[in-house]
Amino acid sequence: MNSSINLKITNNTPFELPTSILGVVPNQNAFNNINYVYEFDMSAETLTLNFEFRYKTQTNPTVIVENVVSASTTILGYVEALNNLNVGIFDYSGNTIYMFSNTYIGVAIKI
Repeated sequence: MNSSINLKITNNTPFELPTSILGVVPNQNAFNNINYVYEFDMSAETLTLNFEFRYKTQTNPTVIVENVVSASTTILGYVEALNNLNVGIFDYSGNTIYMFSNTYIGVAIKI
C-alpha cells in the first residue's frame, strides 16, 4: 500500500508566522487560528513613552481605551507594550504595527 499526505501552505503576510499543522490541539490564540489583522501606520508619528490604544470586541461596538506605557520610544517598544494587553498578537514591519486577533478589533493608536 502506497499512501502519502501532501500539503502546500502559503503565508500571505509579510511575517514569519509559526504554526502547528499536525500537532496537538491548537492554542486558540496561535497564529494559525487568527483570521483578522489590523494595521497601524506609525510613520508620521513622533513616538512617546505614553500612548493610548483603542479597540473594541467583535460583539460590542463600545470602544475601550487603554493607557499604555512603553519602555522605549521605538516601534518594538510599542509592540512589546501592546502584547502585554492580551488583546491580540502584535508584530511590526518597518513603521507599521500589526494586530492579529479574532476577538478584538484594533481601532487606533493615539499618541
